[in-house]
Parts: sequence; C-alpha cells; structure tokens
Amino acid sequence: MAKAGAKKRLEENRRRLQLLLYAIVTANAVHLLFSFLIFQAKYGALKWLGFALTSGIYVVCYSGLAKAAEPIYSQNGELEDGGANLSIGGMTGYYHDFIYLAVFVQLASLFSGYFWLIFLAVPAYALYYLWTGIIQPYIFTPRDEEVQESAAMQKRREKLERRQRRQQGR
Repeated sequence: MAKAGAKKRLEENRRRLQLLLYAIVTANAVHLLFSFLIFQAKYGALKWLGFALTSGIYVVCYSGLAKAAEPIYSQNGELEDGGANLSIGGMTGYYHDFIYLAVFVQLASLFSGYFWLIFLAVPAYALYYLWTGIIQPYIFTPRDEEVQESAAMQKRREKLERRQRRQQGR
C-alpha cells in the first residue's frame, strides 16, 4: 500500500508536467500562428532552424522529466513510489530551466531575431561552471612540494618535530 507521501508526489509531478506541457504547446502554437499568419514573408531558414532547436529542447527535457517522474507500481498494481521529486535541483532543475528558456526565446523571437542569441547563455554558463568548478582549482591549487612555508609555519613545524623527537626518546 502506498504511503500518502508517494501519492502526493505523484499528483504534484502530474500537475507540474501538465503545466510544462501547456507552456510548451502554447509557445509552439503562438509562435507558429504568428509566424505563418502575420509574419509569413519574414519566415526564413534560420527561423526554421530556431524552431527545430526549441522543439528539440522541449522533447529532450520534457521526456527526461517525464521519465524521472514515472511512478513505480508493485506487481499487484499498488503504488510503491510516486517518482522523483521534480521540485528539487539537479538535472530536473536544469531541465526546467531549459524549457523556460526555450519558451521565452521562442516567444520573444517573434519580436526580434536577436533573441535566439540568448541560447548562447547555456554554453557560456557551462564553460563558466567548468572553469570555476573544475579547471581553475586543478590548475591553480599548489601541490605540497610547491607550497612555500612562512617563517611562522616553519618555526611551528620545527617545534612540533623537536617535541615528537623528545617523546620518542623517552
């Protein structure tokens, strides 16, 4: 028998996925409606490429969220687990961010094609995170043999060594 927490998480996940699906469908419908009916003369190959990019982001991110939110049922059909909590961080947080970013860019690109450049923020953030979290600490952290001892630290180390030698001599 499922606990109340699993049932609550299942319902929360369903609501969240439904809200995201409404946002995706609305953004696509508005974009296509305005692009074909109002701005039909200006719809070129680059805008089709942008539409394909946002559609790809929607498919990948939404399917990842749906997979994470899948509930687990026992053999007799009872709910065992309501799926992953979609409101916590990690990959699910990034999936949400990508979907929101794609919705914004897709709708804002109706006003100017320069809004597609906002997608460059994603690799820029990834490079920044890679630099500050992995590369910079690896390159600029001194190794033990490279560390220069200050005069006070050297004096303290020598004092501790003398104390250890005295204790070993007893």
